[in-house]
Amino acid sequence: MTTTNLGYGQVITTADFGLNIPTSYTLTKTLNTPVPVRTGSAITYTIRITNTGNTWLTVLPMRDVYSTTYLGYGKDGQFATPASNDNIDDGQIDWSDLTLTLGDVRPGQSVSVIVTFTAKADTTKLPGGKTDNLAEVHDAVAQYVRNEAGGASGSDPAIQLPNKQDDAPAAIILPTGLSVTGLQATAQGKDVTVVWRTHNEAQILGFDVLRKSSPTEVKRANPELIQAENSGSNAGTAYSFADRGLAPGVYTYVLRVVKLDGTVEQLEPKVITVKP
Repeated sequence: MTTTNLGYGQVITTADFGLNIPTSYTLTKTLNTPVPVRTGSAITYTIRITNTGNTWLTVLPMRDVYSTTYLGYGKDGQFATPASNDNIDDGQIDWSDLTLTLGDVRPGQSVSVIVTFTAKADTTKLPGGKTDNLAEVHDAVAQYVRNEAGGASGSDPAIQLPNKQDDAPAAIILPTGLSVTGLQATAQGKDVTVVWRTHNEAQILGFDVLRKSSPTEVKRANPELIQAENSGSNAGTAYSFADRGLAPGVYTYVLRVVKLDGTVEQLEPKVITVKP
């Protein structure tokens, strides 16, 4: 038991005298990368912890749990900031105590952790079409402040805080398998021939060849969808389409890939000149 003697008019701000000082915090996890992302691409998250109480957060252990089937920890040498305990890709990332690198978190302050993953596998057949990624602060501790300079005194009683968690699912898709470098357009007289090659048509329904003759005039050159020869399989093949009887001028061709799920993807345009 500690006895505190107050003089006339004296104010003490560092003792609660048995009163309850609010102690709380929030945890939010945000997906920074626009989804869906292709396999092999980077996915980054921001995990934010905010002290919403009137005590200092002095111990902040955290973990991030993910599926190694769909996500790999790290991309091109980037893992987490601040660094995790290790960079082993085993489905759980751990920080023994974030305050060791970020410092104690004062009332009203927020701290953030950036985590980077590699998209590994298609999630379209999962419930909701996404893979979970769960961040959790556990065994956190808060303490009162004993000095004006900041920081918590070791003599303060430790306040155990409840665990907090937040999930930020991510959608991952396979690339179309279409080689952008394989798209070419050549002119011969009044005709333009567009050729391309696929390497994987697992998600491809077919193709449209778009022709732009001015900034406002874009037409589909093919009268109906060019069906993918190996739609739904991992096989690929070569394609050729002839756009005939064109007037002299400069044309821009864009190949639009129509996927089985109804979405579309447009590849890098090719510009060609039809001479008089």
